[in-house]
Amino acid sequence: MRELLGGIIDCSRDLIAALDLELRLTALNRAYRQESQRLFGCDLAVGDSLLEALSHRPEDQENARRLWGRALSGESFSEELRFAEPGGGHRFFEAVYTPLRDTAGRVVGACHVVRDVTADRQAEAVRRKLELLDRLEQGTRELSDPVEIMAVVTREVARHLGASRCAYADVESDSDGFTIPQDYSEGVPTSAGDYRLSLFGPRAVADLRGGRTLVLRDVEGELAPGEGPEMFGELEIRAIICCPLVKEGRLVAMMAVHQTAPRDWTADEVALVETMVERSWAYIERARAQRVLQQAKDAAEEASRAKDQFLAVLSHELRTPLTPVLAAAQLLEMDRDLPARHRDSLAMIRRNVQLEARLIDDLLDLTRIARGKLELQLASVDVHEKIRLVVRMLEAEAAAKPVSVAVHLEAARPLVTGDAARIQQVLWNLIKNSVKFTPPEGGVQIRTWDSPEGRLRVEVRDTGVGIDPEVLPRIFDAFEQGGSSVTRQFGGLGLGLAISKSLVDLHGGTLTAASEGPGRGATFTLELPALIPDATTAAGAAAAAPAPPENRGARLLLVEDHLDTADAMARLLGSFGYDVRVAGTVASALEAAES
Repeated sequence: MRELLGGIIDCSRDLIAALDLELRLTALNRAYRQESQRLFGCDLAVGDSLLEALSHRPEDQENARRLWGRALSGESFSEELRFAEPGGGHRFFEAVYTPLRDTAGRVVGACHVVRDVTADRQAEAVRRKLELLDRLEQGTRELSDPVEIMAVVTREVARHLGASRCAYADVESDSDGFTIPQDYSEGVPTSAGDYRLSLFGPRAVADLRGGRTLVLRDVEGELAPGEGPEMFGELEIRAIICCPLVKEGRLVAMMAVHQTAPRDWTADEVALVETMVERSWAYIERARAQRVLQQAKDAAEEASRAKDQFLAVLSHELRTPLTPVLAAAQLLEMDRDLPARHRDSLAMIRRNVQLEARLIDDLLDLTRIARGKLELQLASVDVHEKIRLVVRMLEAEAAAKPVSVAVHLEAARPLVTGDAARIQQVLWNLIKNSVKFTPPEGGVQIRTWDSPEGRLRVEVRDTGVGIDPEVLPRIFDAFEQGGSSVTRQFGGLGLGLAISKSLVDLHGGTLTAASEGPGRGATFTLELPALIPDATTAAGAAAAAPAPPENRGARLLLVEDHLDTADAMARLLGSFGYDVRVAGTVASALEAAES
């Protein structure tokens, strides 16, 4: 039975050894003998002294004396061991210590069973490192202040390593100074402040500037006089990892973790700090880039607002003097004594003034839409009536080219909820564009029908110049006219379709464009939610178009601060039979209204 047990123990992968009261080996299995060279730097055999085998490693020798002393005192316990390998790195073991007794119950030695758990610890370290990186990524993503970013990083790194303090420092360019703006400390004084690299001593400074990490397991035992600063003692630093960050040959930052007691830092812990100083720099650079982008975005938005404000003011200032010109032209046209040779000139003036006014109104609409200031006056609107009205308004223009306009109103539900003026504006833009861009002898077809989804569809199809496939995706963009050649030939600003698309969107509808290419015409399809006709909507539609009022004798108060406009409008309204009184200010208008 003794031989069987000995064979089982010798085949075990665990390291098993027994020692006497003088800490000499009385037994060890094959795994222990095989690992002794790597762990102790020598081959061990029965009769060898464990303390002598560790004489070149005082810390491990003292630790062995402590652990075996507990076992020889009669205590059974388990402990995790860490051994530094000669080639670098560490190995981790779980050890169980048990006292050995004779038949009388006296302790005559002790044994321990040691299991290598290095792979488990490494896997655990990788998992924890990934969790740390994920926390840092989540915690810093929305931050733009470098100090706030480093507060998160230093806290998480210190907690991850179980360190007393973690600090990040910015190193001044081409100088001896560095600054720790903020650190994370656990029960120790803060290290925030301004320092000089020379405090580390010339050897350490050379290493840091060269990108080599400073690792001190015990400041008092490893630093010679003059090689370490007094601040180590003032800040209660006994062990330190100080990792430099060198960019383009220049030391730009450092990260350090401190411990208030001596600590045997592992290679993984040093590598983690080296990774973190790189990550911290990346987080800060990302924050700086985001700040620059945000500043550029704010500047662009401010410039856009300034542009919109400028267009609004400019449009208003341009529109104001056109109003009296248009009113005066209309008033002169009503003069029956006007010679025929002047009547054509007045008609030409009125048409061109109306065109300019339309362009300015488009600019005003565009700025209102961009600033979210466009308001809709919702009511029940008969789209068929609006189509007929627009077609009548464009009859003369279509006949002059000539272009045929065919209307097929097939929808059974032509009522929609919307702003009557704005819907008419959309239809005007679509139909006028088709007439405008269709050559002589061409045709425009306008058709309506009910969609299966209960929506009203309006299609405006023409045989005009068509749309280039490259332009089609941008056809509803402001100032887009399909190329400079189209602009030169037909004029305009390219705002009608952009405004129409925005107006349709505000009504909860869609506006799409299709074309098979240049010279093959274009089709625009408008779709709006339809109303189901009933007594209420019919009454609403009727109310939307009240009968013209009786002008003769009606009194009007005209409030206008532009003198030319006020004069022209008063005379024009007076020609229609109104009794007009003009006020140039709000105060005078209120006074006139009260009287």
